[in-house]
Amino acid sequence: RDFRRLPLVNTPMNLADLGSQAALVWFLASMSDGASACFAQAVVLLRAPMLLLGTSVSQVYANRAAQLVHQPAELRRLTFKTILGMSVPAMALAAVFSLLGPWLFTTIYGQQWRLSGDFSRYMVWGFACNMIGSPVSMLPTILRKNFGHLLQVVSLGSARVLAGAYAMN
Repeated sequence: RDFRRLPLVNTPMNLADLGSQAALVWFLASMSDGASACFAQAVVLLRAPMLLLGTSVSQVYANRAAQLVHQPAELRRLTFKTILGMSVPAMALAAVFSLLGPWLFTTIYGQQWRLSGDFSRYMVWGFACNMIGSPVSMLPTILRKNFGHLLQVVSLGSARVLAGAYAMN
């Protein structure tokens, strides 16, 4: 019975995610080649810590959360501990790129990549929030609350589209 609902929830969730990705492609297509390259370079650099740290923490969290699914107090404790643990490196990353983004890109890559630093200065907060929430993002699925996961993806996708629309103006 539970598996019958998966396509009903996962299909709109995947479509919402696809829609937010399409909005990003549209946003990039509206930029010059140089600006698109700078944007892509900033994304690659900002994603690296999230992928390295976030992926490993996510795997450990998901495994442990599945074991604690019938122990709500312990699961809650694990979830808060994971969020707090991810907050420290995420906020450190956000602070460094917010304050020093243009200088870092110029120093490491040269003056022509300064725009990457400008992009990173603003995008880092979204990446930091994603880094904090990423490990616990599977919690609705672990708890078999797939509709909650759908709401999470739709709201995040909507925020991406709105942020891109705002940036276009």
